[in-house]
Amino acid sequence: MHEVSLAEGVIDVVERAAEGAHATAVSEVRVAVGELSNVEIEALAFAFESVKKGTVANNAKLVIDRPEGRAWCMTCQKDVPYHRFGDACPICGGYQVVVSGGRDMRVVDIKASTPEDSDTSAS
Repeated sequence: MHEVSLAEGVIDVVERAAEGAHATAVSEVRVAVGELSNVEIEALAFAFESVKKGTVANNAKLVIDRPEGRAWCMTCQKDVPYHRFGDACPICGGYQVVVSGGRDMRVVDIKASTPEDSDTSAS
């Protein structure tokens, strides 16, 4: 289950950002997990709940956005929605497609509190 190491990576990013912003607590972490990233969302959420314990993100809520997969069809020369590897182009039916989006995972935003108790964005 590589989602545990992904969740640990998210916590690393959060802790570095919080330290840089002098934040004492993180209330929300927003990540974008592409539709074609091969990340199991439920497993990531479960892993996040485990690895956040004892960190600045101890009480943080994880919000997961799911950008759709995109591909460039070399046959019809169009950018198309693409939901599963190996599928044909939804426009022309061709199989010469190159994935152009929806494969990555990244931290998009972090909501944190500073010692003065004012909400700030650490991203």
